[in-house]
Amino acid sequence: MKTEDQYIQENFYKNFIEMAHRKIVIYGTGIHTKRLLENIKTNRIVGLMDAAKTGEVMYGKKVLSYQETAAIHGVIIVIVARSSVIYVIYRRIQEFVTKKGIPVYDINGRQLGPEDINTHARECFQLKEKDLVQLIDDAAVVTFDIFDTLLCRTVLRPTDVFRLMDEKTEDKAYLFSEERMRAEQELGIDNYNLDEIYYQIMENNDESEKEINRLKELEIETETRVLQKRKVMCNLLEYAHRQRKKVYLLSDMYIPGEIIKEILYKKGIEHYDGLYISADYRISKEEGLFEIVKKEKKIEVSEWLHIGDNPVSDIDTAAKLGIKTYRIYGTVEMLEESIYAQIVEENHSIEENMVIAYFATEAFNSPFGNFGQNGKLIVDDEGFLARLIIAPVIMKYLSWLMQKLIQNCHDVILFPSRDGYVLKQIYDEVRENYLEWQLPPSVYFYTSRRAALTAAVASMEDVRAIVDLPGYGNVSERIRKRFDIDMGDNLDIHTISGKDWETLLTCCKKERISYVKYLKEKGFYSYQNMALCDFVAAGTVQGALERITNREIKGYFFLRRQVDSKYTKHLNCESLYPMTGDFQEGFHIYQYYYFLENILSSNEPSLKRIDKDDRPEFYEECRSDETKKELKEIHEAIIAYCRDMFGLYFGSKNRDADISVYDKMLGFFNKDYMDISSKILGKFINFDELLGKKVADMNR
Repeated sequence: MKTEDQYIQENFYKNFIEMAHRKIVIYGTGIHTKRLLENIKTNRIVGLMDAAKTGEVMYGKKVLSYQETAAIHGVIIVIVARSSVIYVIYRRIQEFVTKKGIPVYDINGRQLGPEDINTHARECFQLKEKDLVQLIDDAAVVTFDIFDTLLCRTVLRPTDVFRLMDEKTEDKAYLFSEERMRAEQELGIDNYNLDEIYYQIMENNDESEKEINRLKELEIETETRVLQKRKVMCNLLEYAHRQRKKVYLLSDMYIPGEIIKEILYKKGIEHYDGLYISADYRISKEEGLFEIVKKEKKIEVSEWLHIGDNPVSDIDTAAKLGIKTYRIYGTVEMLEESIYAQIVEENHSIEENMVIAYFATEAFNSPFGNFGQNGKLIVDDEGFLARLIIAPVIMKYLSWLMQKLIQNCHDVILFPSRDGYVLKQIYDEVRENYLEWQLPPSVYFYTSRRAALTAAVASMEDVRAIVDLPGYGNVSERIRKRFDIDMGDNLDIHTISGKDWETLLTCCKKERISYVKYLKEKGFYSYQNMALCDFVAAGTVQGALERITNREIKGYFFLRRQVDSKYTKHLNCESLYPMTGDFQEGFHIYQYYYFLENILSSNEPSLKRIDKDDRPEFYEECRSDETKKELKEIHEAIIAYCRDMFGLYFGSKNRDADISVYDKMLGFFNKDYMDISSKILGKFINFDELLGKKVADMNR
């Protein structure tokens, strides 16, 4: 089995150095381009292209702009990238190269054109499960590829598995991922296996056999964890088994069949009659693995159907032998062909790769999904929507929050009702699983802007500030709604009597007594360095709590709304997103935070006050039992997503706080990117009792 680099270098030399004499610009600045330039010495490669790195010098070559490339007489562009992403790249530069008449080729020497893009995208999202079922019915033998066919990875690239291991091998004098890829390059043999790779790592780095075995087990464990079933494809395997077809699994893979079999078992894949792995037979599909299966099992090719994702090793190779084939598309490949491909183009870090790949495995787990044009998703399930675009941004906020807590040595983190309900559950689970981080304990407490503001009142001026808040139409209604006191109709803020102001002040003082007692029971007065988690807020609750407890609190907001109130201007707080005003643009969250707040709300109504018997008194619930049930399902989906992510990669205190990819995914909530059922959009509403308005604006 040739390495990817060997294949790229041999084909590049054959197609563009031996057979052609034009100047070449390579599109791509990844590791394969680096190694190609190291091994092929020619002055005909005049530059590189990469939209994100224009102007830089990489591997001794300048990354050229469109204008610089067009100025080179007789230039061609060669895309050095995986077959699945070539179409994404070509689509990106198609208008430019067409206008300038610049030929574009893939590494195999095939010139690309608009017809490739249209054909590929059209096929990708129009596969029908019934067509494959018919082919299975007509066959006596059905073989399946494994990776990207029956199983998909929650990493964007297979080599991301090695990058995931970097954090667990930080004690090494070398970067594990680089040494892991280096070992494959230096083996110098085809169809190597995992033992040979790790023997090479041992030789290169003078590791002990015990340590090499540990690293090898860690790779197997990590590979297993990132793998997920493609449910529809696994169901079709089960169907073939029930129909008494002979079912065999084939894969070009360096992990031996014995371990692959264990992985398949852990993923619930058992019903097959044989397993053929290239590392065991020292031969790939292209080199003869199909022929081995045919000979061993005495198969008539006219009765044989092979199903896989690779257009060369699975489809072309099998078809040349007379085997019927059916090509399905991998989850990442479908993402790269879809309307959502923009999130792939800009990612660089392993963190972003993980989140994007998870999106792909959710969105395109089935190659036969009900897609709109260009793979546009049709969403009618709340949990699906949560896993796609809500859970990632929640997880990012919590990761950022935990990093801040560790840096600043807080002794408690406060989670207020109702937005903090789900956040606290995830936080507590992570805290328990990562004791070495020494995260502070958490406290969930009942509060609301109305309850906190009223309990924080210390003067007539404070009372007036509550009455002056907009909403409810007139002063009389505001007083009735905010203080539960009827002072008659047609009141004017300037004509309220001193006695009436005293009545309102007395009411607030009574509420303060009950609320202070409640906060003492929650331990507020026993902590010295308190932190407050708030989702989207101006800081009203934080400011009120500081006045009530007479101590400073550090706020960590998902998004802080811009304010000019004297009660909140001075607050010590940070937010993951930049502070925003009501008319701000630039991030998608500014459009959708009302919806996210409604999604995160607990199943209890909003707090009105802590009553004189020290019990929480709630406002009347405005949501139906059905909505609350579905909210619970969404919460469970968010918790499960975060559990997976923190368990696999985000279990680290050194996360990057960049939010651009997460916000782009949140932007897919727009109707231009998703057809979301009206039954979802119409039910997740709340009521702002302080201002007297319904909160259900989706801004789609």
